[in-house]
Amino acid sequence: LLGVAIGETKEINVRFPDDYYAKDIAGKEALFTLTVKSIKEKKLPLLDSSFIENFEKYGSLDELKEDIRRSREEQNKLRSENDFRNLIVKELLNKNEFEVPPSFVEREYQYMMADAQRRMALDGLSKEAAATISDKLKDQYRQNAIRVVKVSGLIESIARKESISVEESEINSEIEEIAGQSRDYEKAKKYLENEGIRANLRQKILHNRIFKFIEDNARIRIIKDKREPAEEGENK
Repeated sequence: LLGVAIGETKEINVRFPDDYYAKDIAGKEALFTLTVKSIKEKKLPLLDSSFIENFEKYGSLDELKEDIRRSREEQNKLRSENDFRNLIVKELLNKNEFEVPPSFVEREYQYMMADAQRRMALDGLSKEAAATISDKLKDQYRQNAIRVVKVSGLIESIARKESISVEESEINSEIEEIAGQSRDYEKAKKYLENEGIRANLRQKILHNRIFKFIEDNARIRIIKDKREPAEEGENK
């Protein structure tokens, strides 16, 4: 929009990527009509003592930097844990071939479809468009549903074999922690006390416990890359 003044209108042709999530418009061109309402400039504040005054929890710039450092370390740790857990899931599925009840898959599939449509609606798509897109992705959702049901079945099986369980008091503690972070504690707690939500929280706690059990008892072998470096002059 370079050179366009406030109040002026400009038309822009845009081509959506071939892998765009909304498959009905992926790879297609669209004409957008834009009107400039205002022009603003984003300026980053100086990192000095006056900047810190905007944050009550920090007494100095060093405290802010330390908090950012800890936050990034925590994000990296969570990313590594998720990557490792994905490897565990992949290995469990590869070594355990079994069929799952169709009714379980259907229930998970319907939940995924409804959740996808809800998220697309929040992104601004109409209910009709969201339904059309999710319908075109139904095969992918069904495969994901099968995977989720299989993983849950494996987790439950390991829990029974190793006598790992979740106490009601643990679910109550989880509810208290989540509700305590909400603006409306009573409303949040009432919602979380729903039988279905409690079941989901139990599953979450159990899954975390089983993954921790596997991580603690897994035999991890580091495979070194034994390839020799390329000879001088050899293409790399």
